[in-house]
Amino acid sequence: MWKRLSKKLERRVKPGFEPVVCEDADIDLYESEFGFSLPKAYKTFILELGQGTFNRFFCIYAPLRAFNGHELFSGTREVRAAQVLSEIYGSDVNVGNLVPFAGSIIGDIFAWDVSVPHSAAQEPPVLVLPREDKKVQTISSTFKEFVDEVCFGRQYEKIVIQEEDPDWEINFEFAPTVRPQSHA
Repeated sequence: MWKRLSKKLERRVKPGFEPVVCEDADIDLYESEFGFSLPKAYKTFILELGQGTFNRFFCIYAPLRAFNGHELFSGTREVRAAQVLSEIYGSDVNVGNLVPFAGSIIGDIFAWDVSVPHSAAQEPPVLVLPREDKKVQTISSTFKEFVDEVCFGRQYEKIVIQEEDPDWEINFEFAPTVRPQSHA
């Protein structure tokens, strides 16, 4: 599903470092702990590409149980415990139901609401909790649409550039989350 995108991406990894890899066991543990079946397109994405940042702006989080840094386990716990988010967004969303799978460098949170009915065939829509206007919105209907339209498409232009720019071009850059290379 993500092979064509993967071929287009310019990967940025510093010498002496290696990408942190997400495994099926990480996904299974996350789903078991939080009682939420992650969408198939997302699972395929994180297994093929891993956790990382697109265009130095959007970070996609993966469940990385052995990683000491921000990832899906810690992000979900933080968001669900954040009383301040409930105060900011009010009744727009129950933060206790959120799975925050991505964020932006300016503080936007992209999440699924586990209370929205979904199935293997119909994934929950992607919500954005914008840092600026404090109104929860549905930004895409699927994870794939989020990657295609928000991370690399016209919605990216609206979010990041915030105006029509005829000279704007898509930059296919991906910086995976890394750790020092093991010398085993």
